[in-house]
Amino acid sequence: MSNIGRILAFSLFASAATATADTSLLTCTVGAVPMQVRSEGLAEPLGDVLVSCTGGTPGATVSGPLFVFLSVPVTNRLSANGVVDATLTVESSSAPPSSAGAVAILTGAGIGFYGMNVTVPASGALSFRIGNLRGAVAQQGIDNPSPITAWLGDSGNQIFFRQNVVTVGLPARGLAADNTSATISACYGSPVPATISMSGLIAAGTRSSTMRVTAGFQGAFEKRRPGADSGVRVLLRYSGFRADARLFVPDVVAGSDATRPTSAGALALAPSGGAYTPGGTGSLLLARVDGADANGAGGLPVYTPGAPGSGTVTLDSASEITLVNGAAQVVYEVLDADPLAFIRESAEIPTFVGLAPTSDYSPLGNQTVMLGPVSTVAQPTATDPIPRYVAAVPPSDCVLHGDCASFPSLAVNAPALEFTAEAGSRDQGASFAVRNGGGGALEWSVSVSYKSGAGWIGVNADTAGGNVWLTVSPKNLAPGVYEGALIIDAGPYAGSRSVPVKLTVTVPFPGPRIDSIGHAATYVTGPVAPGSLAMLKGVKLEGDAVAVSFDNLAAKLLYTSYTQINLLVPPELGSRASAQVVVTVDGVASAPVTASLTPVNPGIFPGGILNQDLSVNSGSNPAAIGSVIVVFATGLPTEAGAITAQIRGREMTALEYAGPAPTLLGVEQVNIRVPADFVPMTADVVLCGLDLSTGRKVCSPPGTTVTLRQ
Repeated sequence: MSNIGRILAFSLFASAATATADTSLLTCTVGAVPMQVRSEGLAEPLGDVLVSCTGGTPGATVSGPLFVFLSVPVTNRLSANGVVDATLTVESSSAPPSSAGAVAILTGAGIGFYGMNVTVPASGALSFRIGNLRGAVAQQGIDNPSPITAWLGDSGNQIFFRQNVVTVGLPARGLAADNTSATISACYGSPVPATISMSGLIAAGTRSSTMRVTAGFQGAFEKRRPGADSGVRVLLRYSGFRADARLFVPDVVAGSDATRPTSAGALALAPSGGAYTPGGTGSLLLARVDGADANGAGGLPVYTPGAPGSGTVTLDSASEITLVNGAAQVVYEVLDADPLAFIRESAEIPTFVGLAPTSDYSPLGNQTVMLGPVSTVAQPTATDPIPRYVAAVPPSDCVLHGDCASFPSLAVNAPALEFTAEAGSRDQGASFAVRNGGGGALEWSVSVSYKSGAGWIGVNADTAGGNVWLTVSPKNLAPGVYEGALIIDAGPYAGSRSVPVKLTVTVPFPGPRIDSIGHAATYVTGPVAPGSLAMLKGVKLEGDAVAVSFDNLAAKLLYTSYTQINLLVPPELGSRASAQVVVTVDGVASAPVTASLTPVNPGIFPGGILNQDLSVNSGSNPAAIGSVIVVFATGLPTEAGAITAQIRGREMTALEYAGPAPTLLGVEQVNIRVPADFVPMTADVVLCGLDLSTGRKVCSPPGTTVTLRQ
């Protein structure tokens, strides 16, 4: 029945009751004890409805059917003859509480209590309690906080309700997790102990991925209640796993309020199988379920808690999960919990991954979590499990724990991955870094997706060191433009990034080709200075005899490869504004490319700042304040007094030395004394040169730094 249908039905009940208010036997006030309910639930237990009546005629008989409808579908257990397991209890001053013969029958979308026969006592007062109601809370939306209501009606015109709508359920998400859907990344290898146990896996250093699950509200982790098939269950599902991976999980998990919580050490807890003490008000305990079906229903927990007072139990057993076509599932059931816990109960469930040594760094597989058993059945049935839940991704629990800042955040520092290559030419490559911009340990993986073409991107990753190596292969591609992306995935909370990759495949050219000319220190494509070092990029740039000319002036070559030549721009170019550059390989010349020229174009080499003892300056090897730092650059003028320097914006003209670097062709050396009034810090270093033709000062790009100490 729709909500409109229910309202019409109640309107009829209320109208009938109101019309006979003067002659009705009972005038009743309706109340309820609303329960917090899991919004993912399809068979959630709801609060009891309390009906308190007065004004009845002593000795009169009340027998009319009593009806209850919910704002969500009723999902009580249903017998073959339509009887549901909801209860009606009648209380009076003259008789003990009883059902008064009432039988709960499924009536449309509600429940009717038929066969009730109760005599009004001398006091004229009766009370009714409707209990064991269950409803499909998830049907109103798992993030819809609207209260679950019950509507009452009486078709016998014997009861006058002062009001007939009450709240019986307060929905909230029942499960939150720190890592609801994670890609488990690869590593070089992960050892497996000879004997599988929690202590053995921890001692062997078997790699693990932890899923922290947290009660969405107080009491959401509920052990089996009367009339249910199981306690609340948690499903961990694994998919897409490689054939060389093995998975191991604890058989029993002690929660955050146990004697010693279970943990693999991934979060703040110390590694331990855990310890549990039965008794008291309860503490969270989950056990693996053996024999559960694909939805997480059925089967039996592999552990039974001892009786209260039986003593503390150390938990250590673990089991291997069998992967079938790369997929598996493990089900845990809540065996104990504290329904009145002052702290929010949570549990860390580690999955240990065994892996033989390998050079394959592709992702091992994926892991998700949800409440179970999962189902889509939102009606009373005789066989579907109670409780049951819709398959829903839980929200993050870091807000509940207040530790969001402790969790990792993905940071990808990738350049523009755009390549040009001739059809059939060699592979090209690039690399970039992946870093953790937050706290904790960052677990990530990299995969490839294609917008056009397939198989032309190769990728390798060092997830421990945070590096990604990319190759693009034009060997089997026809001329055209190909696009794809690298997907860096660190889970829903750390984040994911899509890094575009573009490969332009050109028609093969018979000889060398120049694609760009740029600065040898900054790698920036653009003007180069005569007498400085430059970097020429292209293809087919190596051979038995390689030469480069600028306006027919031969350049001094320092390095050659298939795609790159490092060279000294001929000083004889003088004040020219441009030059035609040609590469000749084994007698075959490239098409000429115009290079822009400028008198001054300074740039500091990467790693080109040395301390006074000539060691490389770094964060772990700072320079002393007041000492001399040595800076190597190219593109500076050679005239005396034409070079200045800046450290943290302070300009210095009285330099210890500024001129050609001894024995280093095309390189300038600038010795700078660090001002004595500086404080320890990391500061920008900039070198500037005076363009005598224009009187303009030209400075190196920012971004080069020096670290200073006292």
